[in-house]
Amino acid sequence: MVVLGKSIFICVSLLTITVIMPVLVWHYLRHSTTGRTDLHLAGVARRCAVIGLEIVVDHTEKVRLIRLWLKGTHERQKRYYDKYHGEMEYEVGNYVYLKVSQLKGHERFGIKGKLATRFISPFRVKKRIGKVAYEIELPP
Repeated sequence: MVVLGKSIFICVSLLTITVIMPVLVWHYLRHSTTGRTDLHLAGVARRCAVIGLEIVVDHTEKVRLIRLWLKGTHERQKRYYDKYHGEMEYEVGNYVYLKVSQLKGHERFGIKGKLATRFISPFRVKKRIGKVAYEIELPP
């Protein structure tokens, strides 16, 4: 969009929305065969519209409101997720399952697809390495 004074010039071509300045409307390069300008060939010059500044201000306000609503929605969803999901903490001696499949489509233990095993038998926690990292006793 090009803002000139209190008006905005928006021109719609056949395939795309083209924004042009009034200087470009008077584009004097003529086509060698037809003798007309490109703007006349596309019919753009006849479909140019002058839109007032009020519409731009109105759209800017709507965009601001939409961003505000999206921010509120994001915060509400984050609060809900944080309420029911937390970091699991285990003590030495607890039993945990080991996750072996990151993707459903990979073949694990002879089964491929969504029925493939994602976790394998419980293992005892040997020691705690970090806040949520543990060393477990694996079978020989």
